[in-house]
Amino acid sequence: MYYLLYGSDTKRSRDKLVSLLAALQEKKPDAPTVRLERESFSPEDLPHLLGGQGLFEERCFFVLDNLLGDEETGSLFSSVSSDLAESKNVFIFIDEKPDTRSHKALQKHAYRSQEFEARASLGPSFNVFALSDALGHRDRSALWVLYQKALRAHLSAEEIHGDASSQKVSSEGKMS
Repeated sequence: MYYLLYGSDTKRSRDKLVSLLAALQEKKPDAPTVRLERESFSPEDLPHLLGGQGLFEERCFFVLDNLLGDEETGSLFSSVSSDLAESKNVFIFIDEKPDTRSHKALQKHAYRSQEFEARASLGPSFNVFALSDALGHRDRSALWVLYQKALRAHLSAEEIHGDASSQKVSSEGKMS
């Protein structure tokens, strides 16, 4: 069985990796977890990864970190994708920019595949201050529409209304 976690939002994909490993290790606490990166992976190790097992547990967890970006390594894994899917071991591929050809081949047999794309910054296309203008004009419908647009633009609550906890109140009662 294997998972594919990929995309340009590395923070969200790494968070998913941590939660996925925690869930797997909760079910099989004695199973070893092995992390392989480009520097530590050798194509000769692949048969051992497919059929190997732990000392006290018949299942191992392998985190394959940024191995699919290389076309040669990606094609090697895509050629054994059915063997990876049938293996007792669990493989988790995490990659920012996987090779497209091998990635498509691996998606066919993946237990679960999840993409994490970075949210595009809207920049000047959405003006947060238009909310305060609508509030100042007491235009409820415009305020509501602008608020919904801000939410659809994936702006956080702090970006919409500011973070009051970061402002300091001086001894005279003035905010800085």
